[in-house]
Amino acid sequence: MVSPFIKAFILMVIILGTWISFSMVFEGQRNSSLLGEIDSVIQNESAVRSYLEYVHATQDEERYCFVLREHISSQNRKLFGLLDKLEQARVNSINNQYPLVRKQFQSVNAQLFFSLKRFEEECPEKEQPLVPVLYFFPDKHECAECRLQAQILTELGKTCQTPVQIFAFPVEGGIEIIDLLVKDYNISEVPSLVIYDKVHSRIQSSSQLNELLHCK
Repeated sequence: MVSPFIKAFILMVIILGTWISFSMVFEGQRNSSLLGEIDSVIQNESAVRSYLEYVHATQDEERYCFVLREHISSQNRKLFGLLDKLEQARVNSINNQYPLVRKQFQSVNAQLFFSLKRFEEECPEKEQPLVPVLYFFPDKHECAECRLQAQILTELGKTCQTPVQIFAFPVEGGIEIIDLLVKDYNISEVPSLVIYDKVHSRIQSSSQLNELLHCK
């Protein structure tokens, strides 16, 4: 006769296995949905870039700058709207799909940075929609200064009168487009910030950032 304890243990294993299977299916569906949303942003980026090339060829500078500004605003709203879903994917990751989702998000986020730089270079007489701040941090080890820098940047984004867009990029995440930025700016320490194309290594205080970005 089977012991009641063994029966209870078997039942617990079955329930746990069913829960894990259900959770993996649910997470897979959620991540697939998130990847689909990110892919939609990527496709929009590609389509608008092609249109901008066409407008640029017509030498209609006014139209070009207007479309580019609107595109930056639209992409920024879409990416901001995906941040909570990305965090949920990180917290609830069971079958390790999060790295793929994150890689896709970071890649399209880098494209937004390039759009801002394109506006800066090709529409110099227009008001910059957002001032990009690149924040480089380690992806594979703890960094107390980096956590503090992230907190300072988060607060800065809320209080700075200058419209600031903060891009948080891992220096060792294996994302090719970001690895290229690390090389371009010769990032060798973390945390490091890039503001107006100048690298600022180690932690930057609120007062330093307010001065650099003309927040007040």
